[in-house]
Amino acid sequence: MSGGVDYVWDNGLPLTFTHWDKDQKHLLTPVFLHSFPSFRPAGWMRFKDKCFMFKGKKDDIKANWSHARSWCRDQGGELAIIDNQYENGNYLKDLELPTWIGLSDLLVENHSYMWTDGWPVFFTQWGPGEPSNVQDEGCVSMHASIWFHGTWNDTKCDLAKPYICKISSAVFSS
Repeated sequence: MSGGVDYVWDNGLPLTFTHWDKDQKHLLTPVFLHSFPSFRPAGWMRFKDKCFMFKGKKDDIKANWSHARSWCRDQGGELAIIDNQYENGNYLKDLELPTWIGLSDLLVENHSYMWTDGWPVFFTQWGPGEPSNVQDEGCVSMHASIWFHGTWNDTKCDLAKPYICKISSAVFSS
């Protein structure tokens, strides 16, 4: 400690060597930074400010949309909420089968689509002719097929599919 200030690197490690010129360290105004740990629980992958987990891949148990949503909530998260094309593309790299995301028209009476966390929809990646709402399709999955890879499809909510959960990384930092 020097002059009431502890000098540390931005990763939190203490500064162990200095070679200040006479009175040079006092020319700077100390900046106090708050950094968040880059914690990620086992099985979760990090992308920007979110952590996500794929369930139902290959031989893993799949779920209908409601069960998938409940499982994600039990983990402290939601089914994946996709804010932009970069997030959509990030999920694609691990997609093997049509996979539930956190979008449906079940939460609003007029059958408008809304994310499971209550946020309105600002970004979409609908496939051609979607949403079609054929035979009461109201839950959204992301395509994994070679022709429509990454596009979204409204489908029946009672079908068992893989799903993507997301948790804000701030949950793990607090």
